[in-house]
Amino acid sequence: MYTAFLEASLRMRVAAISFVAAKFMFVGTALSMLISNTLTIFSLSLYGALVLLSIVLSLWEGLATKKNSKMSLGLDFHDTISYDPKFFVNLIKSWPGDVYIITGTPPSKLYEVEEALNELGLGSTHYKTILGGYEYDKSQMGLSHFKKMARHKLKLLQKHNIEVYFDDNPFYVSYIKDHGISTFQPIVSRDYLEEFEEADPFFTCNLQKMQFDYLESLEDCELLKKNNA
Repeated sequence: MYTAFLEASLRMRVAAISFVAAKFMFVGTALSMLISNTLTIFSLSLYGALVLLSIVLSLWEGLATKKNSKMSLGLDFHDTISYDPKFFVNLIKSWPGDVYIITGTPPSKLYEVEEALNELGLGSTHYKTILGGYEYDKSQMGLSHFKKMARHKLKLLQKHNIEVYFDDNPFYVSYIKDHGISTFQPIVSRDYLEEFEEADPFFTCNLQKMQFDYLESLEDCELLKKNNA
């Protein structure tokens, strides 16, 4: 019992002490009735205050625990929310916990994401904040950029205690999934991939096409070998 008391929150420890003190005060009130009316009134007032304090702190703790039990949601914007706005807008508006937009967009261009969200009907009341990437030169991008961004996004998720995350990028979900965060990857359609294929073959969701290319060359013998291993 003593260990449980030490492990409890400060509010619950004070509530427990107040409740025990109220019990002693109840006995004291009975004794004070034998001494004087003034002392009795004082004892009753103190007893009531201790009981009230215990109740208020217990309710406060309960509300805080209930609020903290709601899982926080993080979502990438480009090719995640923007890929299926209807689904993700409904998800964001109905999510019971905090919602964060996690984007690789540089801080200097976060206003573009905010404007795009507004166009989808998502204002600042629908999410807690937009967490951006870092400044970079797009012309200098390479695979190292995606690996660095994966680490950057993970730090943001951990800093804000985000427990559920959606992102289309294979680099990011492959890295984040192994760090205690429930990670989901929206799989974009072939038509969507083809639409953006010419736009920017390295920066856009075309990375997903490479993710599944191995399926086209997979042989039965390879699959059976893996199953028998």
